[in-house]
Amino acid sequence: MKIDRKMSLMDVAVTDHVQGSDQASFGANIDDHRRTPNYKPTPWTYEFIQSLVNNYGEEAYLRRVSVLKRDVIQLLSEVTQHFDKLQLIDTLEHLGLENVFEKEIKEALDNMMLEEYSSAEDNLHSRALYFKLQRKHGYKVSPADVFKEYEKQIDGNMDARGLLSLYEASQLGFLDETIMDEIKEVAARRLREILHGNTVDPVIVEQVEHSLQLPLHRRLPLMEARWYLDMYEKEENKSSLLLELGRLTFNIGQASYQRDVKLVSRWWKKLNVGVMLRFTRERCMESLMCSAGMIPEPGLAFSRRQLTKILKLITVIDDVYDVYGKLEELEVFTEAVQRWDASAMDQFPDFMKICFGTLLDTCNEIEDYVYTHQGKKIVPFLAKAWGDIAKSFLKEARWFYSGYKPSFEEYMENATISSSAALILIHAYVLLDLKINDEELESLQSHPDILRGPATIFRLCNDLATSEAEAKRGDAPGCVACCIRDTGTSEVEARAFIESLIDKAWKTMTEEILARSTFPKPFNKIVLNLCRAVQALYQDGDGYGSPGRRIKNLVTSILVEQIPI
Repeated sequence: MKIDRKMSLMDVAVTDHVQGSDQASFGANIDDHRRTPNYKPTPWTYEFIQSLVNNYGEEAYLRRVSVLKRDVIQLLSEVTQHFDKLQLIDTLEHLGLENVFEKEIKEALDNMMLEEYSSAEDNLHSRALYFKLQRKHGYKVSPADVFKEYEKQIDGNMDARGLLSLYEASQLGFLDETIMDEIKEVAARRLREILHGNTVDPVIVEQVEHSLQLPLHRRLPLMEARWYLDMYEKEENKSSLLLELGRLTFNIGQASYQRDVKLVSRWWKKLNVGVMLRFTRERCMESLMCSAGMIPEPGLAFSRRQLTKILKLITVIDDVYDVYGKLEELEVFTEAVQRWDASAMDQFPDFMKICFGTLLDTCNEIEDYVYTHQGKKIVPFLAKAWGDIAKSFLKEARWFYSGYKPSFEEYMENATISSSAALILIHAYVLLDLKINDEELESLQSHPDILRGPATIFRLCNDLATSEAEAKRGDAPGCVACCIRDTGTSEVEARAFIESLIDKAWKTMTEEILARSTFPKPFNKIVLNLCRAVQALYQDGDGYGSPGRRIKNLVTSILVEQIPI
């Protein structure tokens, strides 16, 4: 159902209330006794976002990229040695150029499937690179065949680069591939021993520390590219061709992301949400960074912007259910979302009118775009997904207001929906400019395995990072508290158990994406990248609810500062 355009969103939300009001008077008018989370204010003001400047979208830079691309394609064709080509492909991917050379990389890997290892190239380093790249790109490759008798080759003479490749390859192991667990353990132990030595190249030390902190498979390619572009410059055998192309490609992408974040922040300001809903988290830059990580291609700007709007709406509505809304209000709001009924807004307090009105408008915008390009009405699918998450949010609110303490299993079953991973990915699917398959869209609504893995990772990573702050606020218990209560373990033991569940979910999801999924490859990539964005945000604490220096530096490096060329 579409909102009557004669009754604009701002009219629906604030006609007789906001004129002449400010933040303080609005808060008092609503209710002085509502809970507030006291989230950190954003360091990124509207004025700062609008002042961002990046000129790398100009035609001269695009022409230079075209020239460099031809040179790299020529270079790829000239490299004949198996190991050298693997290293070149690996470097391209670290530099964020995988999408640029997707066709050429596929052709190279197709040919390698038929090649035999020559005696000169057959070593564990070569095998690790071969396995990592083949599996990453969806080829069937057996770790038992590639790494047979690996114990004999991991000796004191194996260098740090080979061990690092081996460790990174082990991250792509599936759930029942015990050989990959063994390799991961041995390689990690050897790498830590190397870090304590005094004769290792400082560049290698930095790369090893980076990988042990969070392996490549769990890092957003966009963030890895930004880090590696600085690291690669320190390499003795670096290619000036690859370095220039990597830097230009990154800066051109950033120019697009800056346009996106300016438009989204203007949309947000026009809605007056910062004034009307001052209890919620203002995270425009962080949301855009995640959307850019999931959909990095500059040409998919509309999709990225709409996904950023969806992330912001999820944040607001989550905060309404978690801390600000009263239970009776949440019951009415949930019913309205399930019916997708704009007329129900008459029953809402003003802050809920803005939430629901903006939600309806944003989903209608997405449907208008999809209908124009594919002739499909997709609002019913989006409405179903929002109805599902509203029900799951309401269940958690009821637990809180009744004092009910769910079991860990019960909590995690609801978290499959409330984590918002499924909701995000359903929107991403229709925004990808792919031919929408009705069967695939119906399948996503039943929350198949391809959505359950990301949901598990999202919820567990989020809860590990936010449990302490939520306990102080008196919020409903998360997975850590549920685990402690169910098992009687200590918090340290509970956290270790949850970390093991995250590791298991990564293996299961890796197998689903790389070996079983029938969804299009671009969607599979977005599923992986959502999990990677979650890891980035919650790696060292709550980088979304309470972003600190690490997240601020990350946002700065991705969205603010160009790389000098």
